[in-house]
Amino acid sequence: MVGRARHGVSGRPSRLHPGHTGWDVAGTGTARDLRHLHLPPVLPGAGGYFDADLEIMFNGGVDGEWQIPMADCTVG
Repeated sequence: MVGRARHGVSGRPSRLHPGHTGWDVAGTGTARDLRHLHLPPVLPGAGGYFDADLEIMFNGGVDGEWQIPMADCTVG
């Protein structure tokens, strides 16, 4: 398993889902692509499930974006 160099940052209100939190999970790369993970504000306990969305904005959103729904994510 590969560890991350840093934790997700900017836990601000999600622009996709009211009541959820948006996290910058990768920072801005050289191509100015942004990756935000939109999660419920409180995750369930171990073994619980939740839904989330990964949003990838190419060149800061200028070159389009993907919104990838992730259902039944598990808390380990």
